[in-house]
Amino acid sequence: MNTQEIKNIKLSTIRVNSNNPRKSLNQQTLDELALSIKAVGILQPIIVQNTEDPNSPYTFEIICGERRYRASLLLGLETIPAIVKIGVRADQAIEMALTENLLREDISPIEEMMVYTEFMEERGYTVEKLMERFGKSDSYIRNRMRLTQLIKEFRTLLMSEEITLATTLELCKYSKEVQAEVFDSHFADDVHYQNWRGYTTKNIIENMERNYSNDLKDYFFDKLECYNCGFNSQVASLFTDDDTCGRCMNRTCLKAKNTTYIVERAIETHERNPELPLARNDYRFDEGAIEELTAKGYQMQVVEYCKECPTPPVADSFEIEEEYQKELAKFMQETAKITEQYQKGEVKMYALIGMRGVTLSYRSVSATSSTTTIAETPLTKLENQDIRNAEIRDEKTIADIKELVKGFNPTEGDFTILEERLTYFTMLKEVRKENFNLLGVRIDGMYFLSDDDKVRIINNLTEEVKNVIRREFILSTFKDAFRDDLTAELLKEYAQQHSPKKMVEIEQKHIEVYEKRHLRIAEKIGAIIE
Repeated sequence: MNTQEIKNIKLSTIRVNSNNPRKSLNQQTLDELALSIKAVGILQPIIVQNTEDPNSPYTFEIICGERRYRASLLLGLETIPAIVKIGVRADQAIEMALTENLLREDISPIEEMMVYTEFMEERGYTVEKLMERFGKSDSYIRNRMRLTQLIKEFRTLLMSEEITLATTLELCKYSKEVQAEVFDSHFADDVHYQNWRGYTTKNIIENMERNYSNDLKDYFFDKLECYNCGFNSQVASLFTDDDTCGRCMNRTCLKAKNTTYIVERAIETHERNPELPLARNDYRFDEGAIEELTAKGYQMQVVEYCKECPTPPVADSFEIEEEYQKELAKFMQETAKITEQYQKGEVKMYALIGMRGVTLSYRSVSATSSTTTIAETPLTKLENQDIRNAEIRDEKTIADIKELVKGFNPTEGDFTILEERLTYFTMLKEVRKENFNLLGVRIDGMYFLSDDDKVRIINNLTEEVKNVIRREFILSTFKDAFRDDLTAELLKEYAQQHSPKKMVEIEQKHIEVYEKRHLRIAEKIGAIIE
């Protein structure tokens, strides 16, 4: 049976417990505690037990109260009030120390996580038992346990209160590889541009979602495993009516799944139609899938430009049958035209490997796009490997330069002529082909501007050409306008400014359709109520 006695014991007879779960002591708070003890004394005795080691120079070992002990040493005190526990087993002593640590007001979330981990891993506690023992909620304990997923660099920042708990809980959602990248790019001491340490948690969440996660709805592989994955941002709401898939925060896994899906689709497409060439373009394709398919011996063509074949409309996405039938007729007409052109040899068809999947695509035989075929002979394979080696050199060089320019100070210096030309160069990709002639470049039969075309344009910028480019860029922004979002409101404002009469006609047309439908629905509701 345990007994106890309270006495003043000499500090020189006490040793600290090497198994104390508290691994760090803050010198500043230790100094503050020493000042408090000097002013009012030790209000709560420490807890010790006998060492029971005749060869030890120490008589007692601390169970709880190491900070009070060390603060007393700083003050040069000779004795300290203590509760002496007798007959305490080692596991009981550790659990008492753990418990006292959790009851400290200054305990950090990381220390708290470590204590809970000790209870769960070494003492078989469950979350439910921890809740009962310490009076904490389920979400409170689970949030602390999530910190086990935090890399040491962010643990250090949290311990020093340089970032908040809310921020670290957000970072815990991402893989450790992503966390390491985020730390190096935005939290390390030598980061000056794009340093996030002063950002609010809301800002960091937005930046993380934008730069380090991907919307799963944009991918076509089987996402069944993703539904309950810890790296899915919306695990708790995956099966809601809005068909939200969430955002993936483990890019390594996402890339692997996407590559596997593309390879399987490409092989399946090739086996179903061996005469249909596999192809990729020069800039948007899954590099891992291309490498894997080439290694498996599949021929690959490189085409500069292909247009995706139309896809059939989905009946369930239409509220009105007539609208669906109209789109279906349009699809069949376009498909019949492409089929006829293919049979006449006017177009070539490809299974085009892109960033997300494999699409049936075509290009005009008369187009100036070059086509390169990757042969299967051993010599050609080696030559292609050397070509790819040079491509990797260039890709890595450009990647490093991209990282370099990210560090440039955007507030430094005036906006240069080169920067203005680069701005228009970037915006030119949004100009529609029917307006190419307004740019002063004659491009017959082409669907896009080549880089050479863009350079010629920005070398001869006029105010008229600038207006065309800027307005086309504005129009491209409105592509994502939907219903009542802010972009839609800006779209309405823009259209109202340029064509107020047409705006009235459009709005009136759809109001009339709405009111007719609303009336029919109201009648049906009335019939049900009656």
